[in-house]
Amino acid sequence: MTISNTVRTGTVGTSIVLTASGGSGDGAVSFTTTSANCSIAGTSLMASSATTCVVAATKAASTGYLSTTSSSKSFFFNTAPIAQATLAISNTLVGTIGIPIILKTSGGSGDGPITFTTNTPNCSITFDPFHGTSLMASSATTCVVTATKEASVGYLVAMALPASFTFPILSVTCAAGGVCGVGSIGPGGGTVFYVDSSENGFNEIGAACSPHCHYLEAAPTTGNKAWIDSVFYWSSKSGTIGKSGPNLGDGLTNTLAMAAQDPTPGYAATAALAYEGPNSLTDWFVPSRFELSSFADTVEGLKDAGYWSSTEAGADGAYSKFIHASFESQVFRGSPEYVRPIRAF
Repeated sequence: MTISNTVRTGTVGTSIVLTASGGSGDGAVSFTTTSANCSIAGTSLMASSATTCVVAATKAASTGYLSTTSSSKSFFFNTAPIAQATLAISNTLVGTIGIPIILKTSGGSGDGPITFTTNTPNCSITFDPFHGTSLMASSATTCVVTATKEASVGYLVAMALPASFTFPILSVTCAAGGVCGVGSIGPGGGTVFYVDSSENGFNEIGAACSPHCHYLEAAPTTGNKAWIDSVFYWSSKSGTIGKSGPNLGDGLTNTLAMAAQDPTPGYAATAALAYEGPNSLTDWFVPSRFELSSFADTVEGLKDAGYWSSTEAGADGAYSKFIHASFESQVFRGSPEYVRPIRAF
């Protein structure tokens, strides 16, 4: 059962006809609101002043079916909607192939949400709850991006002028998309510690390079926006996370499952996912058992201590490894261990 209005902005003193879809049976549909200065007569919603009316729809019980209520939706009433301040895309307009740009705007008015779109081939826009909306290009191109800020109380919808992001072919260093070796500086600013030079590479599930990834790099601990090696709890929750593979390619999905079970900020998974590194990349994660065991001597700053993997060991433990001693153990999730995020490309 859902409220099906596509237009939810109106003018004070003029009604909006409410519509709903879904549900089962032939029970009567009614609408309710508890918002101040809002009223409903039948299917007509009105407001006596500029406000936001939160409305829910209910379908009454009928033969064979219980009653059901939709999730609430907001309707915006303005006295005299005005144009927003000029909205503009505020990023630097040159990027690197394969590296996301976190999109930003300036200007606009009100609290309407902002969305970005592009129809340019080889350009894609994705949303990450940890970092926001990102633009990425898979080849040398110019991505034309538009931004829209939706209407809100007192304001009309606003659109920014299209912005053209150029992704040129750069030098062929490892950091810029060239061939990498163990010890190279990767696109994320970290040290490459694993190389798969086969044609198809490996599948780091969920990564931008999937299913043909070729490298893993570890977060840097020196320089700009370096990762600080400190101890983290794996989780405060018990019970399996649903995805905890031990193999090459399992680290990212393991980490997302860890964060889904326990989203506490500052834990192993949430800290790794929130890390951006010196080049503002948003795809770092906690390594799986295999990925952790592949750390090479070239990875900088490793401590003589245990580091978490993202592979759980039963409902209350996870695998940890002393990198220098090549000693692996199963550790209680509430124990403090070090974390070094990695990323695949």
